[in-house]
Amino acid sequence: MTIDELKHKAITAALQRHNNNAEKAAWDLKVSARTVYTFKSEQEIKEDKYKIIEENKIVENWIEEQRRKQKRKQIIKQLKNK
Repeated sequence: MTIDELKHKAITAALQRHNNNAEKAAWDLKVSARTVYTFKSEQEIKEDKYKIIEENKIVENWIEEQRRKQKRKQIIKQLKNK
C-alpha cells in the first residue's frame, strides 16, 4: 500500500467518524484542516467526473438506440416498397 493510499483511507475513515466534518477529522488525524479540505475537494471532483462519464455513456447508448430504430424503419420501408 502506498502512502497516498494510506492517507486516503485514513482521511476517509476520519471523515466518516466525524460525519464529514473536515475540521474534526483533521483534529483527529493531527493534520491541518487544509489537508482534509483539499482531499474532500479532490474526491468531489473525481465523483463529478465519474458522474459526467456515466451520463455521457447513457446519452451515447440512447443515441445509438435511436440510430438503430431509424435504420430498422428505413429497412422496413424499403421492404414494403419492393
